[in-house]
Amino acid sequence: MRVATYNIHGCVGLDRRRKPERIAEVIKSLEADIVGLQEVEGRQSRSKVDQARHLAGKLGLNLVEGPLLLEGKGGYGNALLTRYPVLDVHRRIFQRPGSQTRGLIDAVLDAPKLGPLRVIVTHLEVRDHRIRSTQLREIKHLIDDGAPGPAVLLGDLNEWWHRRLALKALDRTIHFLHSPATFPARLPLLRLDRIAVRGLQSTDHDNRARRVESRLTRLASDHLPLVAELEPTAPDPATNDNRVRGRSAQSRSGSRAQARESSSRVSTPLDAQ
Repeated sequence: MRVATYNIHGCVGLDRRRKPERIAEVIKSLEADIVGLQEVEGRQSRSKVDQARHLAGKLGLNLVEGPLLLEGKGGYGNALLTRYPVLDVHRRIFQRPGSQTRGLIDAVLDAPKLGPLRVIVTHLEVRDHRIRSTQLREIKHLIDDGAPGPAVLLGDLNEWWHRRLALKALDRTIHFLHSPATFPARLPLLRLDRIAVRGLQSTDHDNRARRVESRLTRLASDHLPLVAELEPTAPDPATNDNRVRGRSAQSRSGSRAQARESSSRVSTPLDAQ
């Protein structure tokens, strides 16, 4: 299963031209099963097309929209594109939105050979690290309070400092893959875009996500796409050994108990004689 997160910058490239077709070409080249998008523009005053619907239609993918700034029938915010059936969707606005209204898409997809897969797509506060930390904690509580099972977080977290306490706390709930810098696209210096997983792991031996660099991706947006190939987490051998030892001990204990019970039943008639 391949997943990606991509801040498309309203489909405005480094040449300052708004070209949804160019972004569609980038997303198609990723060949991802699940794509989380940020800065998706659908306001008529800013874009001739509803970019989320345009991209989904162009690529033949299922769409979950997450508009946050509304204007008429259009909006600006997050979006989720996927090949998989969508089972459930919740849209949330952060309690402390920051410099602009921010929130997330919280969806459940029907992933082949995996079953229900929780996918969260988000874009966090850029200016105030205290508000950003509050948003990170809110995501942590949301995941902690939800159902167990595999989950993926796709987002532009706008957090370049890896020692941020709220980021480290979230990492204990849903594990961040090792990610390279993705911003700015022309010369990446900051690790703003992240992929985190629970019950899954990267097929890369170093548990890494990778940025996609090409002439097209360096032009199409101010961020590079971040991609990861995922598979279910392998069972922990130590945990399995403990389980086997536990079952063996229970079996031996049960056998001894049965033997005592059998001995008791056999001896009773003899004693009676």
